[in-house]
Amino acid sequence: MMTRRGMVAGAAVTALSYTRILGANDRIGLGVIGLGERGTAVMGLFQKNGDVEVRALCDVYGLRLDQAREKSAPNAKTFGDHR
Repeated sequence: MMTRRGMVAGAAVTALSYTRILGANDRIGLGVIGLGERGTAVMGLFQKNGDVEVRALCDVYGLRLDQAREKSAPNAKTFGDHR
């Protein structure tokens, strides 16, 4: 038979374990379209937050795309067309 104290202790342990799991809203995936001065500046501001990960980069100018990927987001997917 479960006592009230045992139930409360079990619920507390379960609640604590859920706080250690990263959920869908604990990490922000960022996609940047347009990697000129403004786009890279805004991307840099977002990257100051440790919960932001740059996942996608898009620019029609290939050189900017490569520079941004090398500098800030080596694991990001790259696209030459925003569609």
